[in-house]
Amino acid sequence: MTASVLYLQCAKALVLQQKGNLMELVDPQLSSELNKEEAIRMIKVAILCTNSSSALRPTMSAVVSMLEGRTTVDEVIMDPSVYVDELRFN
Repeated sequence: MTASVLYLQCAKALVLQQKGNLMELVDPQLSSELNKEEAIRMIKVAILCTNSSSALRPTMSAVVSMLEGRTTVDEVIMDPSVYVDELRFN
């Protein structure tokens, strides 16, 4: 996957998060076998991990804790244009 495709996917995820439609990122063929709550948690963690600012990304121990459900996933609302701006400079 190229960097530009990755940035566009991240921007799409942010837009879907803002709309409350994160499940649109999940393959529809998996939806019947999937724990929706876990899928949304995983997507939210992925969004946190792709923050353009490394200082705002969670530590790996925090990621593990969030994925295991021991801590809540902080929902950071970022502007999707951050990823588009990043494309312009790469």
